[in-house]
Amino acid sequence: MMLVADLNKYNNPQQLHLAYISLLTLIDERQQQPPPHPILYSAAAAARDAAAAAAAKQEADQCVERGIQIATQLLQEMQQQQQQQQQRKQLKLQQQQQQQQQQQQQQQEEEQGENKTKDKKEQEEEDDDDDDDGFLSIDTIDKEIIEHVQRRQQLQQQQQQQQQQQQQEQEEEEDSDEEEEEEKEKEKEIDLLDNRNADMLGVFGAACMQQLSKLNIFIVGAGALGCELIKLMALMGVSSSNKMMMMMVFFL
Repeated sequence: MMLVADLNKYNNPQQLHLAYISLLTLIDERQQQPPPHPILYSAAAAARDAAAAAAAKQEADQCVERGIQIATQLLQEMQQQQQQQQQRKQLKLQQQQQQQQQQQQQQQEEEQGENKTKDKKEQEEEDDDDDDDGFLSIDTIDKEIIEHVQRRQQLQQQQQQQQQQQQQEQEEEEDSDEEEEEEKEKEKEIDLLDNRNADMLGVFGAACMQQLSKLNIFIVGAGALGCELIKLMALMGVSSSNKMMMMMVFFL
C-alpha cells in the first residue's frame, strides 16, 4: 500500500501525478519491490558497511534513471493520444460541416433552421464530452520531481504512516479513557445501590459518613425524623465508649 498526499496542495500537481505513475510502474516492473530506502545508502550506513551502501546507492540511481525513462515514455504516449484525439475532433467537425452543407442544399429554409439548431446542440454536447479527456497539460517532465519521488517516497510514506498511527493511538486512548470513566460511573452506581448503608449515604453524604465513622457519638432524637436518624446511626455501627461525645438532635 502506498500513501499519496493530495497533489493539488503542491505547485506542480501534474508533474507529481506523472512522477507517482512512473514510480508505480517501476514497482510493478520490480515485482512489487520499491526502490532502496534512502537510509540504506546514507552516511551512517556507509560508515557501517561501505560496500552495501554503495550497492544500495547504485540500485537507487538505476531506479531514478528508469523512473525518468518511464515518465518520458508515458508523456510521449499521452501526447500522441492527445494529438490523435484532436485529429478525431477535427475530422468530426469536418464531417458535421459537410452534413450541414448537404442539408442546406436539400432542405428548405424552415427545415434548415431546425436542423441547424439540432446540429449545433449535438456539436456542443460532443465538444463537452471531448473536453473531459483527462490529459496532462505539460510539455516536458521535471526530472528533479521524478528523482525526489523515486528516492524520498518511502520516507514520506513512513511519516504519513506514523502520523496516522499516532492519530489512531490518540483516538484509541481517548476512547479507552471515556470507557474507563463510564465504567467507574457504573461502578459507583452499583456501589451505591448494593451498599447496605446506601440510605445513610443518601441522608448524610459520603464526607459526613467518613467523619461520623471516626467518632463516638450518641444522638437523642425527637419526632419521626429524629428516630430515623438514630436508627441510621445504629445501623452504621456507632457505639459509645468511655470517651463519649454526645450530640443532641431534636426534630419536631
